Amino acid sequence: MGRKGLNREHIVKTAIKIIEERGVMNFSLHLLADELGVKTASLYNHIANINDLFYDAGIYALKTLENCLRDAVSSKERDEALRSLAYAYLDFAHEKRELYDFIMYIRTQNHVGIDDFVTSANIPIVEVLSSYDIDKTDLVHRHRLLRSILHGFITQERSGFFKHSPESIQKSYEVAINCFLNDIHNAENNREE
Repeated sequence: MGRKGLNREHIVKTAIKIIEERGVMNFSLHLLADELGVKTASLYNHIANINDLFYDAGIYALKTLENCLRDAVSSKERDEALRSLAYAYLDFAHEKRELYDFIMYIRTQNHVGIDDFVTSANIPIVEVLSSYDIDKTDLVHRHRLLRSILHGFITQERSGFFKHSPESIQKSYEVAINCFLNDIHNAENNREE
């Protein structure tokens, strides 16, 4: 430990707190140092740079999402698991908005090793999709499609594109998930023929 109890773990936890409260675009090492009550230069005794810090914070964010999705599908199968996963993903994006945005941001930063944690966060989705009788190529396509539906819906909703209709946004999400399920059932049926 360094001055004022400063260590890497405390720095990372405080950075995550700031990101969750203010968002990654409002984050800076200067703000972090102020929150910790130290000079910015003191941070460099524990981290190489902001990307080094974001790597650890990104791992935390991805593991948090993975745990949320794992909890959602626990003891559920196929359609029930997929629906539960889809709603847990949406709830995570709503309830942990800034952390969700950070996950999308961190993926674009090309950190060496972060792909392992991205892959791990996707395992609950892959496991649910693997319960359907589709081949490996279809599984990849359906995985991309499902993630696109989930993230696309969240992005459109946040951007206000759904406000101009009196129809329920929740119902629209349900319709999207049902369309996906119909598609995956059709893929299973086509494989049997």
